[in-house]
Amino acid sequence: MKKYFVNPETGLLRAGWRILAFVGVLMPITAAGMMGVRAILGGLPKTGDIQFSIIAVTSTIAVIIARKFFDKKSLSSLGLKWDRLAVLDIFFGIVNSALVMAGISSRHPYLALHPAAENRRA
Repeated sequence: MKKYFVNPETGLLRAGWRILAFVGVLMPITAAGMMGVRAILGGLPKTGDIQFSIIAVTSTIAVIIARKFFDKKSLSSLGLKWDRLAVLDIFFGIVNSALVMAGISSRHPYLALHPAAENRRA
């Protein structure tokens, strides 16, 4: 029965079980984050930056937990290390994102900037 859950060569959970375990870690962490912020702020909008930020932070925490306990490896084994090149990658990623969004806004000024655009999309 153990062979269905654990890969005998590596001694780790099989991929499908790792995904299921990750979801099992992600959901309660995200729920706790949402409820915590909702308790502090008195509510959450249905969409917005706050929810996106909560999901981003809780997903990062869940990945760190899953990587450490299910895969028994560190984040640095993925090639993630904090050095000068990492700072440059982050900087150019932010600049690239800003340029793409500026390009979209300049290409479609009515859709991006006009307040009535919200009503047209629905």
